[in-house]
Amino acid sequence: MGYTENLESFVMRCVERALSSRYSQRHGQVTSYDPKTYRAKVRFMPSGQQSGWLPIETGHIGNGYGIAVGLNAGDGEKTGDQVVVRFSENDFEGGTIVQRVHSDVDKPPHVESGELCIYCQWGQQIRFDKDGKITIKTAVPTEQNQPSGNQVVDPTFTPQQPPTTQQPQQQSKKQQKPVTVTIDDQGNHTIDAKNNITQNASSQINDNAGQSWTSTAPKVNTVGETHLGSTGGQLLSMSGTLDTAGHADIPPVASKVYAS
Repeated sequence: MGYTENLESFVMRCVERALSSRYSQRHGQVTSYDPKTYRAKVRFMPSGQQSGWLPIETGHIGNGYGIAVGLNAGDGEKTGDQVVVRFSENDFEGGTIVQRVHSDVDKPPHVESGELCIYCQWGQQIRFDKDGKITIKTAVPTEQNQPSGNQVVDPTFTPQQPPTTQQPQQQSKKQQKPVTVTIDDQGNHTIDAKNNITQNASSQINDNAGQSWTSTAPKVNTVGETHLGSTGGQLLSMSGTLDTAGHADIPPVASKVYAS
């Protein structure tokens, strides 16, 4: 091996050593988040070095559509989402936030093997359970340490607009009234609302049942024309007060309509 080959090999080893010493990815905590540009600033651990505005990578996002999760910002030491920043071709100036990391403080939701869950910080949940059930909930109580008390502490934004400096105000437990929607693998669909269920249609609302339709309420109010079956129709049983603010069409006795 000649002198030139030895020198070339030595230079290549030096270059490889220099490249390997540069970070391909680093961990840090979010210090500021801008929802308009979907970027964030990160304080890297343990050096404490502050990044510029870094884009947040997500697998499903496009021009005005997609799946995006807003980051919680903090002081970068004890508060703020923990994230992983990856650098393109080991270039420290070209970083991208690629994922979040949970911890003993920011605990992940409980999920069994093969299940899928989506939890929002403000109490909304979507779960795909291993028993074949899909559950959608609102106003679910959040544990004190899930998530932690993160706040945006860097209100400055150099390009054009400042980032959001306030997180949405979570309602107190007294104000929140949960709703649970359950769809199971036995063909059942249940809606449990602690307040009201409202249906609005500009044309028609159709309910069809193969066997029976049951409404249980202290008082049933109808506004407009009310048609209760027809001659030879199915049995209709009502308990409580029937209050119609319009024309009530009650079929003859042959239809066996009972109102008490």
